[in-house]
Amino acid sequence: MSDEATGKSGKMWLYVVGILVSLPLFYGLSTGPMVVLAARKILPEPVLSVYAPLDWFTEMTGSDELIETYVGACLKLTGTSVP
Repeated sequence: MSDEATGKSGKMWLYVVGILVSLPLFYGLSTGPMVVLAARKILPEPVLSVYAPLDWFTEMTGSDELIETYVGACLKLTGTSVP
């Protein structure tokens, strides 16, 4: 019986690590679609303030061009123009 309990709890750390890795990844990847929705006036512009920490992070690490390219690609793929 102790082997079954150890096996279940032993796999729990995999789920925790998976969630901890996935959340920041999905947060960063959701930037493009959110900008598209805000540009199309489906969502209000203040919603983008949720991404202020990502903006700060990209400026500090010098990866702001990467995010700009990704957002630009999302805008281009959806045919959305930014006023």
